[in-house]
Amino acid sequence: VFASSSVIILLWVGGNKVANGETTIGVVVSLVMYAGLLIWPSMALGWVIAIYQRGIASTRRIQEIFDEIPEPQDDSYEKDLLKGQISVRNLNFSYNAKYEVLSDVSFDVEPGNTIAIVGRTGSGKSTLIGLLSGIYKAQRGSVFYNDIDINDIPLSLLRSSISLVPQETFLFSDTVGENIAFGKEDADLPAIERAAVLASIADEINSFPEKYETSLGERGITVSGGQRQRIAIARALISDALIIYIDDSLSNVDTVTEKLILNNMKQIIKNKTALIVTQRLGAISDADEILYMKDGKIIERGTHKTMMSLDGEYAALYREQESIEALEEEN
Repeated sequence: VFASSSVIILLWVGGNKVANGETTIGVVVSLVMYAGLLIWPSMALGWVIAIYQRGIASTRRIQEIFDEIPEPQDDSYEKDLLKGQISVRNLNFSYNAKYEVLSDVSFDVEPGNTIAIVGRTGSGKSTLIGLLSGIYKAQRGSVFYNDIDINDIPLSLLRSSISLVPQETFLFSDTVGENIAFGKEDADLPAIERAAVLASIADEINSFPEKYETSLGERGITVSGGQRQRIAIARALISDALIIYIDDSLSNVDTVTEKLILNNMKQIIKNKTALIVTQRLGAISDADEILYMKDGKIIERGTHKTMMSLDGEYAALYREQESIEALEEEN
């Protein structure tokens, strides 16, 4: 605006002076040319100042990472220390002081058991998984692995013992095979193919032109949401971790495929501890225990049969979902 207005002012004022004989056309043209020469340096100065300010902000953020104190590492712990036994005792958690996301949550998981965590949206299921996997810091004395407080376990050991499939799956801009093999350092093609079969994605991968060598776009943009989730599940199933957390990562697949994947998973998780968060109750009816959460609390627990006999919120939600599925099949 200033650049354009300066030229307009020069032409207006200079034109009047030329008309009145106070100056010549050459002087006015010269001034306009000089103004034009000043426009780009002025714009460049503003651009440099903006870049400089952005650089200061970026440097400040990088410095925060440099100043961060690393998690303590204790090599005295053996790699096979965590056997899959989990205890949660009176766990409370809040993102801010005003609102408590989890309140007095307690349960035990024995090695090799499959626990389903269910409930409506916003009940705290994903937050619980985040605390168990070390993404969020749990209060001392509330989460234990094999009677060891989670805060005393080196983060590297904890995460190497856990295979997590989060809600928002992340795929790298690499081949399908490499994305699956990311879950295990020395994974070969047969292991990758077996994991893909268990995740019910093998047939679709084999239909790709380059099969397991098919390149995925950034964040897996070249495949559908359901395919992304199943590739991420295959990545988790190929891992040697004794604990598997699946955080509502089957939301983009149909009910039949979800049941097929969970049935396939039984082959590989029978000796592992598994916590499965899901909104669909029909797929987890044979879990060793089901925890129904509401407003950050466990309000019902037990096997599917026990929960249905209680005729509480779990039973009501189960019947509601059955009715919806029946209507969808009719249509």
